Amino acid sequence: GPDEVADHEARQELLGSEKDRAEHVMIVDLVRNDLGRVCRAGTITVPALAQTREAPGVWHLVSDVDGELRDDVDDAELLRATFPPGSVAGAPKVAAMRVVHELESTGREAYTGAIGLVSPLAGLDLNVAIRTFEERDGALWLGAGGGIVADSSGEDEAREASDKASPLLAVVGAVPPRETARVPLAPARPGPVPLPRPDPEAGVFETLLARDGGLPQLDSHLGRLAASVAALWGRPLPAGEVIAAVRMAAHHAGAGDHRVRVDVRPDGGRLVIRAIHGPLPAPESDVLLRPVVVPGGMGPHKWADRRMWDALAAASPGALPLLVDLDGSVLETARANIVVVSSDDVRTTPPLDGRILPGTTRAQLLARWRAEGRRVEERAIHLDELAGAAGILLTGALRGVERARLAPGPWPADPA
Repeated sequence: GPDEVADHEARQELLGSEKDRAEHVMIVDLVRNDLGRVCRAGTITVPALAQTREAPGVWHLVSDVDGELRDDVDDAELLRATFPPGSVAGAPKVAAMRVVHELESTGREAYTGAIGLVSPLAGLDLNVAIRTFEERDGALWLGAGGGIVADSSGEDEAREASDKASPLLAVVGAVPPRETARVPLAPARPGPVPLPRPDPEAGVFETLLARDGGLPQLDSHLGRLAASVAALWGRPLPAGEVIAAVRMAAHHAGAGDHRVRVDVRPDGGRLVIRAIHGPLPAPESDVLLRPVVVPGGMGPHKWADRRMWDALAAASPGALPLLVDLDGSVLETARANIVVVSSDDVRTTPPLDGRILPGTTRAQLLARWRAEGRRVEERAIHLDELAGAAGILLTGALRGVERARLAPGPWPADPA
């Protein structure tokens, strides 16, 4: 707070909050249970429970949980039992982590992991890395969050995360949002089990148009594939092997238009490459789009693991799932990028900000339209804009350009 009076009032508010105490005691119980897997029976104690401790900009509730390790437990077993910590996972831990994996589109990096030391003299001393700046390639980021229980308010939890981050962001001249954007839909949940995010170990793939044995857009697809391989596994793409495989598949496809698919996946210290050919899918003259919320989208890689896409498609029979982010931003569909055409013929498509696949046909069309002098924009598109659009176009390497329309609402409502 700005002064001692405000500090005292905030501290008393935290001490008197039944919700925050219940959330905290739940975490303490989870930590006691985790330590119980590796400690001597009867040695786990809680010498300090729900005490207030100050941190930059906020008060924390803090408890100490102690235990005496069994003689047969090493550091690795201790970490397996206690990480991810209950304070950043939730309970029951395994089920909570599945939901986290579904709702968070990227890895947390160091955030909520650990920083510390291991020494034969000093032992093992680790923290849980929260509110820690991380930097790479000129980008600086900071993680912050809060625990959610049955009676949590989404707005209050977002405000809490903002309050935690604000003092640190102020140091670098950044300001967190004070208001949360209204979410038009709830995150997609076709069934009771969280949807699995794509598994990178299953690999990535490209689908190319083969025309009379030739591959007119081979270079564009190779570039995208190489970028994914480098980002995911830190390896160069063996371009010669890929080219040989796809050209062989295109040759066997023969005359006419065909589809060639090339898969690349890691296998130990090498990359496995496989290419097959098949018939070209027929474009649709009127594609029906049904919005579904997938936080953060699917990212810039064409994942071979399609379980999430398949589950979304099965939950939208007769329609193509249209991914929408939590802020209402339109992203992409399972097979195509999206372009919205306004009444004055402005053609707008979502930006390549890491949430969507950088489509090869999308890039070709944008370049062609700009060369023709058409007005083209790459910016965030809110779902509301689609309802009043003059046209909606889908762009993909196999079907080319398709016309689409938004399925009539109401869509699944936000339960909050």
